[in-house]
Amino acid sequence: MPITQLQTQLESVLASFDISSLAIGNAKAVEDAVQQIARVFEGYASAPPPKERAYAAALKFMRGRALGITEKDWIAAALNEPIKEQGDKCVLESNNFKDLINHYQKQVEDRSIWRLTWYWLLISYFNITILASNSNAKHKEENREQLRFFLESSYKYFSKPDQKNKILPQWAKTLHKHSNLLSKKPCAPYAQDFLEGNAEVIDEVKKDIGIPSQSWFWHEMTLAVVQHATTKKNDDSFKVSIKKLIEYLENYPGFKDQAIKLILERYYRCKDNSALSSLRDYVIKPEVWKNPKLRDSGIASKWLYVDENVWRMVLAWVTKEHLRLFFEVLSGRYGAQKDRFQFWSQYLNQITYTKLVFGNTTLTQRSRNPEIAKLFREEQDIYAGLVANNADLDAFIMQIGGYTFVEFSMNGNAAFIYENSKLPFKLGARALSEKTYGDGLKSAQHNKIIHSGDWQYNTKSRLMDMGIYPDKK
Repeated sequence: MPITQLQTQLESVLASFDISSLAIGNAKAVEDAVQQIARVFEGYASAPPPKERAYAAALKFMRGRALGITEKDWIAAALNEPIKEQGDKCVLESNNFKDLINHYQKQVEDRSIWRLTWYWLLISYFNITILASNSNAKHKEENREQLRFFLESSYKYFSKPDQKNKILPQWAKTLHKHSNLLSKKPCAPYAQDFLEGNAEVIDEVKKDIGIPSQSWFWHEMTLAVVQHATTKKNDDSFKVSIKKLIEYLENYPGFKDQAIKLILERYYRCKDNSALSSLRDYVIKPEVWKNPKLRDSGIASKWLYVDENVWRMVLAWVTKEHLRLFFEVLSGRYGAQKDRFQFWSQYLNQITYTKLVFGNTTLTQRSRNPEIAKLFREEQDIYAGLVANNADLDAFIMQIGGYTFVEFSMNGNAAFIYENSKLPFKLGARALSEKTYGDGLKSAQHNKIIHSGDWQYNTKSRLMDMGIYPDKK
């Protein structure tokens, strides 16, 4: 072939790659051609299948009909797709899912599986959202584990450079470098960086593999970060991380309960485990674990996940905060004595139950006062309204040992003492009265604390006679 004809054909090929006309042998021309070929290759190596075909294959499979070879390729991209005609169930929930995995496994053994099919299986795996707690969740999780095991045991055929795989797409290169992504603990290697706010590596993984934002992976990442943070030996280092851990849990709550358990148990082991307001306010939110004093009522049963000492630690945090708000905010509006807060704080670790009883004035102020609003949120399943002659009056009920104490917010009101077994009023009632008789909160006229003179010393001695001593330091 004449040189001139060869040059003409070569220039024609180069032109097909949209490269500017350059002299033959120019290094930039070669580089541009390689880059464009690489882009074309990447596009083919990670191309999605037609959605209609993938959906049709999934529907056919869910109806129990046999799939052709090509349909088994299409369905790989729709394993987690809700099928409307099947009540929004997906292939991962099918009892026949193992048959699909066996098909792909045989193809791997025969070296006949299409690399793009394997990639679609990978994408389906990372497209799985956090599993909801329903009747199919356990079965779906079992099938997800089958898929994970298949991918983990076969990825090397597609991600390791060899004679057959001389040129690898970017997702395969990344998978070769980050083989942990298909392990049972895929996120552990990134936990430290993620905790420190360095997301460079994980952003690269997300981009190259194609991990969507709604994937289970990010919930797993949050749990891995919490596990890493709670193994820190230094208390201060752990405490500094708590704010960021809470932010992650609010964004990715899939393993929230496991994470909260780890955080609270680690916090309990701190030399100083006094209340951390951000942690206290987060865990007792109604949508998280609720108020710990509701543990035994069944309303806040998640507190059973932690042992008694951890529960009591948080209960003391909440009790102290509510005591403070009652005596400093509610009582403080009317210049009431503030020494009652310091007095009862000596018994925080022994107070097993509290209840706020709000008067009409407080009920109307909750929309205007942030601290009062906070009390209402945290007491929403517990508080009662107070029927009283004075709309400004509020009450605070607390139980210590075998006794119940009732304090009032305004000066001139005594505190009343009852035996738990002889309460004249119903502790769970949503409306209580200040009456001095019958079922009123002030009916124990013979057994009360008068807040005058050296009342702290006298009351402390009286409580000791009842078997109640201040908390040990």
